[in-house]
Amino acid sequence: MALCAVLRQTRRPPRQENRTHVVLITTYCFFCISPLKQLCAFPSSLSDCQTPTGWNCSGFEEQDTDLFLCDTNTCKFDGECLRIGDTVTCICDFKCSGDYAPVCGSNGESYENHCLLRKDACKLQTEVLVVSDGACPVGTRGDCP
Repeated sequence: MALCAVLRQTRRPPRQENRTHVVLITTYCFFCISPLKQLCAFPSSLSDCQTPTGWNCSGFEEQDTDLFLCDTNTCKFDGECLRIGDTVTCICDFKCSGDYAPVCGSNGESYENHCLLRKDACKLQTEVLVVSDGACPVGTRGDCP
């Protein structure tokens, strides 16, 4: 690197033979410095399926993994998947109105409106269907014996 700096400071008016030397020395400087940059960018520790030449994850799917992914199947019923550390949670941030239009859910619960039923289904991550309009009849709660 010092050789490159000296060349920049001592340049003379360009002549054909000097241009050739500058090109050769510049090329030399580039190849001397380039491997150092590559080493700095490469991680010092490799993951289970990372190799110095790329990725090779064949057979990796059979291993146990602690990786939690948010994909389209993680949160059902319109929930939004959120990963915090090693925990995946479903955010059910529905903007429900305060309108009173009661419905009876398939879980035997009464809800003030359709939106609150959907919000509860999201929180429980289980299907809750509207069985009927209006509140559920007394004593029809799904978890009662």
